[in-house]
Amino acid sequence: MTVVIDASVTMSWCFEDEASDASDDVFARVVRWGGVVPTLWRYEVANVLVLAARRDRISAAASKRFLSTLDRLALDVVDGAADRLMDLASRFELTAYDAAYLDAAMVRAVPLATRGAALRRAATTAGVALALEE
Repeated sequence: MTVVIDASVTMSWCFEDEASDASDDVFARVVRWGGVVPTLWRYEVANVLVLAARRDRISAAASKRFLSTLDRLALDVVDGAADRLMDLASRFELTAYDAAYLDAAMVRAVPLATRGAALRRAATTAGVALALEE
């Protein structure tokens, strides 16, 4: 079954010090069945890579290789409605960014993979299954 992946899980595939068996399992799942992401996911991933490069944590070449890997994944991009994101953010005390991931999981009726505590709590409260057990 496919899964919504957030930037925290995605970046654990890039940086060894953030990797875990659980996040590796999510990557294998996305490779096999595809994944779901909100529109903002690409911007969040790019921003993390830019900041990591500024801190000499990753080279430009390694960033491009990682982006190339992500480009090969079959990803369903969900464009969430702003009013729905605001409602979810207010109801679950999330940022609108995190609400976009919750919304994608709810709209596609698939589990959510996140390392974020607030988003994990919101998903559980909303009845959305979690795909990452750490």
